[in-house]
Amino acid sequence: LLIYKAFEANGETLDMERTEIAQEELQVTNGIANELDGSEGFDTDTFTQTMIDIKKELAELKQENGELSAEDIENLVYDIIERYNLKDLLTEENILKLIEFAKKYANSDAINSEEVIKQLDQLSKSLPKSIQDIYKKARDGGFIDRLIQLIKDFFASL
Repeated sequence: LLIYKAFEANGETLDMERTEIAQEELQVTNGIANELDGSEGFDTDTFTQTMIDIKKELAELKQENGELSAEDIENLVYDIIERYNLKDLLTEENILKLIEFAKKYANSDAINSEEVIKQLDQLSKSLPKSIQDIYKKARDGGFIDRLIQLIKDFFASL
């Protein structure tokens, strides 16, 4: 709520659809990362790269083909999971959550944004090791859980 008010105070408005997609991405990725944290073979950097690639490749595929079918999206998610050797780590429920997120992302305006595509490309090329440290510090300090709760409370109050 404070984040939204800060933007509004500066005369900026947030795209609610993009905000909701970002919130869902945060919930899905945080939930899966917390579930798999400590599992043999799981690495948060690899999972972060997986999410970046899902969004980036969905955007590229949509630019090439125009519209994406549910099958296109599912195949892309499964291919990326295979690429990063996550198939044996992720549960079917985890995979379904990723597919549902990918479908929502593919049908949002965010996927059509050249700025978002460029940012994903840059992030993909320069994913720093420090992300893992930042994530762990935020998670261990309870920041991520508090942020998610704050966002949930905000949307529940609407």
